[in-house]
Amino acid sequence: MELCILNSRYLSAALIAIGLPATALAANPVVQTVDVVNLTRNGAAVAGPVFVSAGDVIKFDALLTANGTTAAPAAGLGLCLEYKQSLLGDPTIRNLYNNNTLLANGQPSELNGCTAGNSTVVPGADWMVVKGWGTISDPFPGNPLPIKLYDAQFSVAATPKGLSRVGFGAIAVAGGVDSFITNGPIALCGKPTVSVNAISNGSEAGSVSATIAIALSAAIPVECGTSGAFPVTLTLAGTATVPGQPNADYSIGGARISGSGATVTASFPSDGLTTSLTFSAKPVSDGVNEGTETITLTVAAGSGNYVGIGAVATATISDGAAVATATVVEYLDTADFPTSPGGHFFYSSDPAEQAAVDGGAAGKFFRTTRTFKTGGSSPVCRFYGSVAPGPNSHFFTVNPDECNQLRTLQQTPTPAGIQQWNYERIEYATTPPVVTNGALTCPAGTAPVYRAYNNAFSPTGVKNPWDSNHRFTPVQADIAAMVSQGWRDEGVQFCTAP
Repeated sequence: MELCILNSRYLSAALIAIGLPATALAANPVVQTVDVVNLTRNGAAVAGPVFVSAGDVIKFDALLTANGTTAAPAAGLGLCLEYKQSLLGDPTIRNLYNNNTLLANGQPSELNGCTAGNSTVVPGADWMVVKGWGTISDPFPGNPLPIKLYDAQFSVAATPKGLSRVGFGAIAVAGGVDSFITNGPIALCGKPTVSVNAISNGSEAGSVSATIAIALSAAIPVECGTSGAFPVTLTLAGTATVPGQPNADYSIGGARISGSGATVTASFPSDGLTTSLTFSAKPVSDGVNEGTETITLTVAAGSGNYVGIGAVATATISDGAAVATATVVEYLDTADFPTSPGGHFFYSSDPAEQAAVDGGAAGKFFRTTRTFKTGGSSPVCRFYGSVAPGPNSHFFTVNPDECNQLRTLQQTPTPAGIQQWNYERIEYATTPPVVTNGALTCPAGTAPVYRAYNNAFSPTGVKNPWDSNHRFTPVQADIAAMVSQGWRDEGVQFCTAP
């Protein structure tokens, strides 16, 4: 397999007499210094160790100086780059440029590979993958020869198993002598795959933490770390309120685990040994009946130095002990919402909040005498809009997809001119309905709670001149009454304790 291919082009103040035939060097050309600039991976700038996997394309410019030990007349000098192919599971590595292109001096690019003129193979090289060639007329040595390789690039066909460095060498094409820097400035490290797996669930009872394992497919070598570490970025979601938000349901912990809001960083030591860290979520004992809530941990893009992005694990935290059912009280305010058909409804399971509403703290709400019980294992998310721009209303859902979607759409801070639902908290626990013969029904031993919507947004998407509001009631006749006022029947939504 021929893997010794050219760089795109190169320039040098000492490269003159284009087309001048090469002559043998009388001495060993020595690479004195190497610098790499404009280093990219798949078109994005990178620095330090370059983590690669199959298909990645590495591109760079190389700045070198070379000299020898004896003066010589006009001479030819070739340059090769070396990659330790023995560290690849699949040894294919190739340069992407056309190997039939002529170099700037008119010489064919192949030059019989990197061993032209019977020169020896560069010591320590498995394959030469990028090569340049030029002629010089200044005495060699005398002045160090500066050479720049532009747009050198190669692709990786398989993820390296460990650290490999790209070295740089100079060869006298006709002289059979060479030198090589094997410990080159480009360090290639194999991208590990990140995975996450739930270990255990948590509970407020006994303050038991939920735990999730974060694992690498391979340990990070010392040379591949940055300040001794390899960071992996993850994001938190789920029905449990993440740290940093009001009424957070848990705090995070674990050795080498840190976080800010919904972002978590797992900082693996680059010790060549560690492949697993444990994320923990310690529930906050708040005395609120929240049922069982979920915590999802998802691998995020982060530095781009790993694969497995999008992998997700889910753990749960529960109240851990039976919580007495509470009574949800229905309130109605028609005076403060005169343009809204049927007025606005509000619901609360919190006795302190109920007392405040009864005292007029929320406006002219009054009890309708309708109530229903909490009870179940699924949390009900509570949202509120705003007085302006609205909606000046609350919304409740037990559907985790609906809850997560609304939380994802929420903008912070609240936009001044755009209506949105803002997550407040888990209000209580209930039982979600199940689909039976194409319809939502409640499991045995539970009672249905129905929902109606006031069509602030019509089915066609047209906005009516009032804010969105929903009514939740255990009496189906109430829903029929709302429909007669232009509301929309949304069927069974909760299944409560009878």
